[in-house]
Amino acid sequence: MNEQWGTFALGEQLSTRRNQQLGLGAAIRHYNEMSVPGIGGIGFCMPLIWSLIGIKIASEMDGLPAIRAANAIEAKVMLDAIRRGNESNRILGRQKLPRQDIGEGSFKRMARANTYVTQPYQQACAQPLMEFGLVASNSARFNSFALTERGEAFLSPFEKPIRNLKSWAQGRAVKGDFTSKITPDLKAQWRELFDSEPPPFNRRYLESRLAYRIQELAYGGLKPETVRRLERLGEELDGGNRKKSRIRADMMPIVGTRLIREWQEIEHVVTVTTDGFDWQGRPYTSLSAIARAITGTRWNGWVFFGLKNHRRGA
Repeated sequence: MNEQWGTFALGEQLSTRRNQQLGLGAAIRHYNEMSVPGIGGIGFCMPLIWSLIGIKIASEMDGLPAIRAANAIEAKVMLDAIRRGNESNRILGRQKLPRQDIGEGSFKRMARANTYVTQPYQQACAQPLMEFGLVASNSARFNSFALTERGEAFLSPFEKPIRNLKSWAQGRAVKGDFTSKITPDLKAQWRELFDSEPPPFNRRYLESRLAYRIQELAYGGLKPETVRRLERLGEELDGGNRKKSRIRADMMPIVGTRLIREWQEIEHVVTVTTDGFDWQGRPYTSLSAIARAITGTRWNGWVFFGLKNHRRGA
């Protein structure tokens, strides 16, 4: 599976390994906690789904602990991503998994304690699952979790991949790659949550919008004053000042140009499109929005990407 996962947090999350310095991991967790209570230790939506699927499969298989099922699923997804050449820093096990003789990645092999990393994303999922009301338990132990009605409804669009995963966990053959069959289910969930047809954008866009919609339904959307401010800014940049718009259009690099910017030792690539820009598979109309997603602070996007004095054809 590609790393096209919905995110609740900053566009890029640095590793939170125990030996990291400067408190960057703690700062990001604090940012997440302020955004959505209970989400502090997790940066993505997809690990929540993997954990829920693990809990569901474990409940239907005697003697299978939920934590073992969830970790095996996460490890399998990471292995598939690595083998497809995905180099995202969000992928765990990039050093450990390729060094092992894993074969096709059977459930039995992926569920071994020493196969995957010691700190999977699953570890940060317990509190968010409870905060969102997706599981119920009389303790915070992952193996004690049971899906609630909301949790069952949340997984309803994923019936086909869940069946494939259960067959995989039972050691039965699964035709094709189960992680490649999720996009139609994402579109079905889009119809359910937005009551409209999904747009013709890529998977990463669908997942990020679905992640925000789930968060919005659980905790509310933007404040009215924030919406009004965004609308005013959009008017000013796109329609309110035609002279400024003409200048900006003249500065725009030709379609297909790749803008590369390194930030905190991570290389970010932005592609110029006919409608604006593409970063990490998501469409943007503003370079400043991309710069802010990368840094977490306000930037002039044209300055951030070194285009301040650029002119087309120069």
